[in-house]
Amino acid sequence: MLGVAGRRNSDVSGVVQRFRGSHAALAALQAVQNHWHNTLGAVQVETPDVSLNVLANGWLMYQTIACRLWARSGYYQSGGAFGFRDQ
Repeated sequence: MLGVAGRRNSDVSGVVQRFRGSHAALAALQAVQNHWHNTLGAVQVETPDVSLNVLANGWLMYQTIACRLWARSGYYQSGGAFGFRDQ
């Protein structure tokens, strides 16, 4: 398991107990999948091109939210720099 917890051992133990076992891991995975399904399903683009529909309704929206809004990074930017001098 990879994650972040507080400074106390009790914080870490709580996280480990929460996700111990395959049922907890599957439930957490299902929660993430449900979140993205609900988020990406809010707006749907329909065109005659099935490939464009998949791109517009899935990957492009996911990339915009996860990379640009949450990570504050552009689609062209794989590094961690933000300012124009950092490029």
